[in-house]
Amino acid sequence: MAGLTAGMVVLALFPVAGNKIVPECMFHRVTGLYCSGCGGTRCLAALARGELRQAAAYNAAALFLWLPVFLAWMVHNLYKGLTARPLIPWRALTWWSIGVFLALMLLFMVARNIPAYPLKLLAPHELNPTVSPATQKAELPSTRRGETERRHPPAPTKSKK
Repeated sequence: MAGLTAGMVVLALFPVAGNKIVPECMFHRVTGLYCSGCGGTRCLAALARGELRQAAAYNAAALFLWLPVFLAWMVHNLYKGLTARPLIPWRALTWWSIGVFLALMLLFMVARNIPAYPLKLLAPHELNPTVSPATQKAELPSTRRGETERRHPPAPTKSKK
């Protein structure tokens, strides 16, 4: 428990983006596509800072699928350590429930790489509080490495004579 707390403090205090200590996703580096774990560390760092919306923008699956499973496992181990009885009968988890979890992760991975507007929100991206949601929608990252797509080019400016 102390190690988990220390890790969250480190994630909250030190920037993760551009940090050479945190390894780059090899799947994304080789293919240019996002895996289901891309943005997971940045998600936890944003969560440690209390930025729930930014955490969801980095990796919604980490926030809504992985984290609840991890917290259930932590509570189970704490309860088992205090009472010597299991809280959750882990043997009751059947193979189909594990298969459903893995299928959801695969579906998330495919969906976050589709370059259509609603699904493009699943790709890891920064929220910009000074930009309206309509403008931010046009500036979401593309699935290709190093590119950004603009749906609406800037309006031409009129020069005064």
